[in-house]
Amino acid sequence: MIRWACPLMLVVCICSSTLGVEPKPERFFFRNCVRCHGAEEQNGNVRFDKPIDTLFNDRELVESTVAVLE
Repeated sequence: MIRWACPLMLVVCICSSTLGVEPKPERFFFRNCVRCHGAEEQNGNVRFDKPIDTLFNDRELVESTVAVLE
């Protein structure tokens, strides 16, 4: 899990200057992702309104998220 969490956190930190500084990943996803990837709408069949541990345990989701954020 740590192997995939580190690149995602790095991308979040890099993007924070553009998207606003968020100290916690949960806040970042809520402010920047959940509107289009939440309970009501799931663009690309991706949801970010789940607990952060659940998100980071999904290797494919982490890889695709990092690729999109890059």
